[in-house]
Formats: sequence, structure tokens, C-alpha cells
Amino acid sequence: MAPQERVGQKLRPGLRREADVESVAAHYDKGDRLIQLFIDDRTKMYTCALWLPGVGDLADAQVAKVDYTLGKLDLKPGQRLWDVGFGYGFTLKRAREEFGVIGVGATLSEKQLEYAKQQAEGDAGLDYRFQGWEELDPNERFDAIVSIGAFEQFGSPQYPKFFETASRTLPKDGKILLHTIVLDRNAFNNLSREDKKKFIEYGKFIVTDIFPHGQLPRSEQIREESAKAGFELVHEESLQDLSICNNEPNYALTLERWAENLERVREQAIGLTDQETYDRYMKYLTQSAQWFREGVIDVRQFLLRKQG
Repeated sequence: MAPQERVGQKLRPGLRREADVESVAAHYDKGDRLIQLFIDDRTKMYTCALWLPGVGDLADAQVAKVDYTLGKLDLKPGQRLWDVGFGYGFTLKRAREEFGVIGVGATLSEKQLEYAKQQAEGDAGLDYRFQGWEELDPNERFDAIVSIGAFEQFGSPQYPKFFETASRTLPKDGKILLHTIVLDRNAFNNLSREDKKKFIEYGKFIVTDIFPHGQLPRSEQIREESAKAGFELVHEESLQDLSICNNEPNYALTLERWAENLERVREQAIGLTDQETYDRYMKYLTQSAQWFREGVIDVRQFLLRKQG
């Protein structure tokens, strides 16, 4: 996530890839030990959880999110599923267990790749790769694509190429499920002048200190660029609106749980890093939760189908 439009929009393709590797390493690899202190141990999902009625804890809410997401793709045994930005690997592992798919994942995080491969336990049906999506073999094909929380790192100049790549790899009627944080321009425009200044400062903090080179898309960009590549929008929704646990918006609640978890192990976190890093992460988690509650940033899922 990176709630501000943008740092580094005009990077050339080669530099863009280097920037992506650098950005992922700066947050996901350098911050790996700290991140693992506040995400749940079972799934290690570092994206919005789904707090459905009856869901008790963070791990259950993350499993609910993954099951809800995968359920949109109508997966069948033996199909090939491409996970773009697979995190710690839970989504592909779950898809293999529940649907019998052959999973291929792409990541630029060495730490997450190492963990995912360990969890795969030699399963030949799970292929986790250190690879950018743009480095995929042109001849490789998939039946479906899922991407949870990676699109925010691509950058708007790469959107056309991403959807063209997705279209090339899928058959007619093949589906892609894109889960991403988006910027709501209308909500931003409706803020008071003071709150606009606060949000801009928050955005600068995020792209400087948390997610270098990150950029939030707008929903209309996803609709427009995917349509140009031949995709039909089948379904779009905000996960914030699905809540719902005590009328709490999903990502705000997830971030607040993470902040509570991190605060609970404060001394351990500072021992692993330092006071400044701990304070920076607490600021990131708590302020992000606030802006999700304000509606200026949202988390949405786009189900797209390749047309003939």
C-alpha cells in the first residue's frame, strides 16, 4: 500500500525493475522480522483481512479473505493459477489444498520466497519464483490469475503492459482477480483544507519511509486499462463494505489489530530493530487505519474476464 500518487512515475523499464526490487527489499526484506511480529502466524498474510460474522481472530479473518477471493475464480483441479506477488505463499498453498490447482507464484522478495518454499515442503504443484511479472516466459500459459496487494507497487506506466501480459497468458474467458488499495479522488476532494494537508503529509511519509516507489491506482484506471487489453469487468467491490465485524471497516480493523499486536511486543520489536523503526511502523499502521476509516483510501477487488 502506498496512499499517494506517486514517486518515480517516469522510470524507464530497466530502471523500473531495479526500483521494484529495491522497493520490495526496502520494506518486505529489511522489515521482515518486524512484520512477522504483528501479522498472524498461520497465514502470514500482509493484506486486508475479511472480518465476516463469526470470525474470531486475525488468522481466521485472513483465511476468510483468501477463501472469498479464490472462490471468485471458479478454479478446477489441474488448472494453472498464477499468483502475482504471492507474499508468504499462503494463497497459492490454500488454492492447491482446496481446489487442486497447479500454482505458480512471482515475487521480488527473497525473504518471502525462502519462507514460501519451506512451507511448500517439496510439493511439485507449487512453483514459487523470484521473478517480476514482466519477466514471465512469453510462452507460459495460465487458466487464472490472482494478485493480492501487489498492484500498488507496479506504477501507472506499467498498467497497460501488466494487463497485456495477463491477457496473453489467459485463455478466452480466463479470469483475473485483482485485489488492491485504491485512492478515492472524490473522497479526497471532499476533505477540509486542513485534512487534505494531513493526508498529503501522510502520503509523503508512506512513499518515503514505508513503501518507496509505491503508487495507489484509481479504480477508473484499472477499469480503463484492463478494458483496453480486452478484459470485461465482471464484478467490483470494496472489501471495506463487506464488514462486517461490529460495523468496523475491514482494512481499518486489520491495521488496528496489527498495531495492537506490535504494541504488545514493543520491547521485542525495539530489540530487533530500534525505537525509531518501531515508532515509524506504529505511525504507518495507525494513520493508515485512520485514512481507511475516512474513505480516502479503499481496498477493492476487481474480477476481470478475458473476452474473445
